[in-house]
Amino acid sequence: MNDFGDLFALVKEKLRQELTETIFDVWLNEMQPVRLEDNLAVLALPEFKRRITEQKFIEPLHRAFRAALGFDVEIQLVDLDVSIAAQPVKKPDVVVQPQNDLPTGQEGNTFETFVVGGSNKFAHAAALAVADNPGKH
Repeated sequence: MNDFGDLFALVKEKLRQELTETIFDVWLNEMQPVRLEDNLAVLALPEFKRRITEQKFIEPLHRAFRAALGFDVEIQLVDLDVSIAAQPVKKPDVVVQPQNDLPTGQEGNTFETFVVGGSNKFAHAAALAVADNPGKH
């Protein structure tokens, strides 16, 4: 699973809800996730759309990330390189363990008992987003 790609799909859905369909399709639909490090989300757009997005749509982007993650991130927009756009997002194989086969002693592991720290708050927020909307994100 590509965690940032899945989270970014949620961010794009939040943007679709906030903006008109035409505005989203014209200016933001081509936006691609590049990376998320600490509190910095790097996104790529074609140069012209990047400049307009920086001027007009940065605040909706901030709100969408805040809604998806539960905390603010700094957003950096970069020019979309044609070679990046042509490459599909690769998702590594993930083995999902059925709930009824949890190893002994794992039954008490819940979101309520999970300790959130600086190194795992993104993973925690992404897991909560998926758990709140199973099958959608």
